Amino acid sequence: MKCPYCFALNCESDAVCGGCRRPLAPVRRAAAKAAAVAQTPQWAYLFSVLCGIIPVVTLGGLLPAILGFGGAGACLTVARASSVPTAVRLLACVGITALCWVLLAVLVTALFPTPYWQNLSSALRRLLASA
Repeated sequence: MKCPYCFALNCESDAVCGGCRRPLAPVRRAAAKAAAVAQTPQWAYLFSVLCGIIPVVTLGGLLPAILGFGGAGACLTVARASSVPTAVRLLACVGITALCWVLLAVLVTALFPTPYWQNLSSALRRLLASA
């Protein structure tokens, strides 16, 4: 492992750099995080995008952003858990994505109660009938 400060070569078991005497633990943690990102399965990005577009579909807002980005992060975290079988990780990502969209539907119906949808549908019918 190369030290990022002095570029001295070090062994895997070294706790400090042999050249500049700085600790190598932060370098190892950063390398482990980068390796986890590099080993993310490609299918995980599909579920991440499906959750991440929730704020775009709803035209913004704090609750949709929390819901969408939280779901996207959860999908990526689950997909990177290499100790779990791939089929289980895939099903978990499907479940997380479905849960995010169901929660969005609950949020929308809570914010816009039934009379709003009835008025909207009747207005659309009148508009289509006049066209």
